[in-house]
Amino acid sequence: MRIGTQFSQPAVGLPPRDAIAAYTRLVQTAARAGFESFWAGQHFLPGDYQLFQPLPLLARLSAAAPELTLGTSVILLPLLNPLDVAEQAATIDAMAGGGFRLGVGLGYRKLEFEGSGVPRAEADTRFEESIALIRRLWAGEETSFSGVHFRLAGGRINPSIQGNGIAPILLGAYSERAVERAGRIGDGWIVPPELVGDELKRRLDLFRTTAATAARSGTIVLMRAFHVTTSHVEQRRIDELLTTHFGQKRRWGLRKGVDDRGDPVADARAGAILGDPDDCLAAIERIKDEIAPDDLILLMGFRGTGDASLEASLELAGDGVLPYLKGAPAGTVG
Repeated sequence: MRIGTQFSQPAVGLPPRDAIAAYTRLVQTAARAGFESFWAGQHFLPGDYQLFQPLPLLARLSAAAPELTLGTSVILLPLLNPLDVAEQAATIDAMAGGGFRLGVGLGYRKLEFEGSGVPRAEADTRFEESIALIRRLWAGEETSFSGVHFRLAGGRINPSIQGNGIAPILLGAYSERAVERAGRIGDGWIVPPELVGDELKRRLDLFRTTAATAARSGTIVLMRAFHVTTSHVEQRRIDELLTTHFGQKRRWGLRKGVDDRGDPVADARAGAILGDPDDCLAAIERIKDEIAPDDLILLMGFRGTGDASLEASLELAGDGVLPYLKGAPAGTVG
């Protein structure tokens, strides 16, 4: 199981240039701590939230922390031009020396669809067509494509994805219908932090069965809220911040129209990995045993956490959690 991280809201309140510098420094801290990958997500029109767009951000980080595998978790593919996505991803892949992982999602915010001019009713067909077109373009060959939304009468991108045009396209999904699609056409499923318990087990079974039937790889990338600290006061503070974070997602429309009635805030808190190093290590070991994901993305840096607190958590993870997941005997890591 590979361990990566993603930041929610580090460096909030700083001028954008200073925030990028702080963000970069924190990602370098994550690399030194032993995280293997870094992921960035996407929203448009975030209001009071400060969100940098993921593809240019990852391009910057490819130079700052070249040892990290980079990925998106997720970009809102129906709102984007697939030709642009294919070429931007190939460029970042070249900068990072290969290994880029494209995570894509459908999106759920009415404001984003309205602002982009994309009817919500077209999202599913745009999503599937975009994935098919990106895969063809990444093969590096002359490509023709005819769909409902996108048409290409011959064309080839250059550069293409390294490794003979092979790169995984991972699908973020909540509902059973979306999880089935991830198994059917995706190279993997990015499991959101709000899916837990029996609801998660049902969807894992559905995804694995569908992926096996479709002869796809069935990669599972699990995301969980995370913060490690020895301070009980800090633990309570972070719990309040992640409650606010997932409450904002609920207000933005997360899970509206989905086939379950769960509370994303309560579920995200139930799945969160929050505590001292021993607590966090035990929680991650349970995830390895019970879910066996290929990747675990630890979502950190909720709005209000503060740079110093996030940096301390990253360093403590590097001292007291990550080495033991890689087989270091207890008591051997200083």
